[in-house]
Amino acid sequence: MNMKSPAPDELIARLKGGGAVVTVNRRLARSLHSSYDARLRASGALAWPTPAIMPLSAWLESLWAGAWQGGSLMDSARSLALWERIIASDKALPDVLAGNRSLARFAADAYSIIHEYGLRASLVQSGPFLTEEATAFRRWLGSYEDAVARVNWVDPASLSARVAALIESGKCVLPHSVIFAGFDEFTPAQRRLVEALRSSGIDVDAGGYAASAPAGAVTVRPYVDEREEVEQAGRWIRRMARPGARIGLICPELGVYRDLIKREFDAELYPASVLPDAGGEPGYNISLGLPLSSEPLVRSGLDILAIGPGAASLDALSAAFMSPYFATGAGHTLIAGVDAVLRRDNRTSASLAEYRRRLGSDTGLASRLGRWLDRLNNAPRKAGYAWWTGAFDALLGDMGWLCDVKLSSNEYQALSAWHRLLYTFASLDGVGQSGVPDKGGRGGLTAQEAVARLAALASETIHQPETPQADIEVLGLLEATGLEFDALWLMGCHEGALPASPSPNPFIPLEAQRAAGVPHSSHERELAFAARALNRVLRAAPSIVVSYPRRIDEREMRPSPFFATDAALAAPFDMVKSSARLRDAVFQRADFLDHDHDLEKVPDEPAIPVTEAERPYIKGGTAILKDQSLCPFKAFATYRLRACGIAVPEPGLSPRDKGSLLHAAMRGFWDKVVDSERLRELSAGGSLPGFAASMTEEIFAEVRLSSGISPRLIELEKERIRALLLDWADKELARGAFKVKAVELKTELNIAGLPITCRLDRVDEISGGEVIIDYKTGAVKSPADFFRKRPADPQLQVYSLTGAYDAVSFAKVVPGDCRFVGVSKAEETLPGVRPPGVRYWEGDWAALMEFWKATVEGLAAAFMAGEASVDPNPELKGMEAPCAHCDLTVLCRITETGNVNMAEEDTRTDD
Repeated sequence: MNMKSPAPDELIARLKGGGAVVTVNRRLARSLHSSYDARLRASGALAWPTPAIMPLSAWLESLWAGAWQGGSLMDSARSLALWERIIASDKALPDVLAGNRSLARFAADAYSIIHEYGLRASLVQSGPFLTEEATAFRRWLGSYEDAVARVNWVDPASLSARVAALIESGKCVLPHSVIFAGFDEFTPAQRRLVEALRSSGIDVDAGGYAASAPAGAVTVRPYVDEREEVEQAGRWIRRMARPGARIGLICPELGVYRDLIKREFDAELYPASVLPDAGGEPGYNISLGLPLSSEPLVRSGLDILAIGPGAASLDALSAAFMSPYFATGAGHTLIAGVDAVLRRDNRTSASLAEYRRRLGSDTGLASRLGRWLDRLNNAPRKAGYAWWTGAFDALLGDMGWLCDVKLSSNEYQALSAWHRLLYTFASLDGVGQSGVPDKGGRGGLTAQEAVARLAALASETIHQPETPQADIEVLGLLEATGLEFDALWLMGCHEGALPASPSPNPFIPLEAQRAAGVPHSSHERELAFAARALNRVLRAAPSIVVSYPRRIDEREMRPSPFFATDAALAAPFDMVKSSARLRDAVFQRADFLDHDHDLEKVPDEPAIPVTEAERPYIKGGTAILKDQSLCPFKAFATYRLRACGIAVPEPGLSPRDKGSLLHAAMRGFWDKVVDSERLRELSAGGSLPGFAASMTEEIFAEVRLSSGISPRLIELEKERIRALLLDWADKELARGAFKVKAVELKTELNIAGLPITCRLDRVDEISGGEVIIDYKTGAVKSPADFFRKRPADPQLQVYSLTGAYDAVSFAKVVPGDCRFVGVSKAEETLPGVRPPGVRYWEGDWAALMEFWKATVEGLAAAFMAGEASVDPNPELKGMEAPCAHCDLTVLCRITETGNVNMAEEDTRTDD
């Protein structure tokens, strides 16, 4: 990419003659560097001096440093820390605002504005008419400048004026000519700088070099939403791309679009990115960096430092320990095992000491955790930034962070940025020498405060890895200044983005900002800026596509008023609707990566039957057939591959705990209340509530619950169990005479070669027969499920094979909805349970038993034969759909169709 003007020969001549080119941003400087080098290389030159091409900020810093004026140039971190400290020490400010870091950012921005636009006088002249915000800023301003002067610092906001003064006094070494490139306008401070250069006899070209090329042909294209807009832009780029062709995508709201552009452009232009060891570059470059804290390597370091010696959330511990930058190979497997056990036990927190104990004292990881604990326990309660910097670096070293990790180029750059961040963090000790006290007189920071401050600094530090020059550039509107392309797409040009809405600084009088033409101060200012920027951009390529989404977050959007003419409007591109060609190319790895081999190819066998050697290791009870009915792949992955989702702990009692308590209570209750006669005696005598209470106390002494449950929560659960026992007793009292024959009866079955162990909650004897009752503490399927060829839960169908029964039923034991849900041979066997022929079944009881037997045997035979197709049961819809509750969709790649049912479920399974 090249600057529009001056002509390359003229530019080269000026640079060779000792001139300097000062650009409006770093990207233009980099582009001009590249063009200059390419021009000299093409002329046959073998070596040449580095040209003086740099952005304005860097040029001012070089002039200041060359003048030897003394004083340390502040970086933004120290400036922001000082503003924050001054605001926190303001006793007139409410405590709720004193710690607000965003106030410091607004104050630093206001300080820059008053220097660039000469607005200091407005804070004095407006005196009694100042807003509360401006009054507060005027109060802070004096304290800030006194503190800066006390330690002989120089704020970058004042650098333009300081350098101009040095030039005027002849104290700067200057080039013989200066070209200001890419400046659409100059601030008053910049104009003073230009005039100082000219007064010193320097040949200054500050005309901005308006492009001489005619405006390109513009086509405006609307799209349904941002995703379709970005997707079509990616496909357009893929179609337009040619070797050496310069393609640009300019987005006024690049921060809003960035993640979407990255995802869709990777899919269209760099599909190999889905591979775990993808190398190379994506072929496009996004100018907008991300917070340093979002870099995985840096995030890993912050996660480790955030762990203290006491209890921490399991999520925080998992983030620290499961990072590939902390543990690899066997160590990672050990950590994963501990994490899985804690989650399975419904633990929401743990400690370093517990992890160390669970890992075993003879492992290298345990030793590392021991050193970690020693450092944490021996650290002072409070210390300065520099001390904590050294402690953090030493702790990460002791932990083996990044040990045995081969870093990529981007990771190495992230590590370098991390080291710079630590250096900057240590330098914040200097803020304490400014004479501004902490509010409350605190000295130093605790470990928790230091980590929080370091994390905040990482979040405020924008990191953009250096990448090779790309022919495809994704830019913001300002960054496109002075660049030209062979093809250009201007994205996101809706009425809310172009022109942008004003956002004046709250600490400077609004009228003063508007009168000075401060950016973002008014609608008129934003309109004028957008018009100038578009005038430049629309001359950057021979043809330009302008697009906008018709809808954003359910809001109807219209095109920017700059592109609202019917003449320019066109329908969306009639382009390919699929990226199949690129997706297929992923499997030709050599086309994308520097590998000498393709992906391994494995035949897709239709089925892998269960072998005799495998049979003894298959466990799961009736749940195997349930999953086979829901989706054959789920059964195969769960019981043969042993795949399972990561458990998500939740506060308090887990569904497993609640299910275990209820089943234990029912078992104990019916062990002692052996028949309907005894139940009626307890009820008639008024002793049933006391009996239920005593049973509840007994089972809480027997059942092992997850640790960390508060005594108050246990008391509430006892009350819940006691109430459920009484509610269910009322349902049992409505039955005829019965006798409990067995409780939790264990029975072995072999169904089509599949061994299954059943555990029947209850078998009751009634007049002339027996019934099966199975407790459910959550949702129960409708009676229609008993008559499906692929039932949602075939548990009772399996139990029916253990004998000859007159009824099989779930006992739904749920507060406010206790009832029987099943099917019976005759009427009135169980309350609410009816014979099959009444609604769902045309045959008799014997025919239904045969149907169930065939259904169960068919599911078992399919499982044993290795039937593992991804085939969710189509009869189940909505919240009953198999994928709505499946945690293995990452394996089968079926898009999730619903949210997990948060109702309490019976998680107890057969052996």
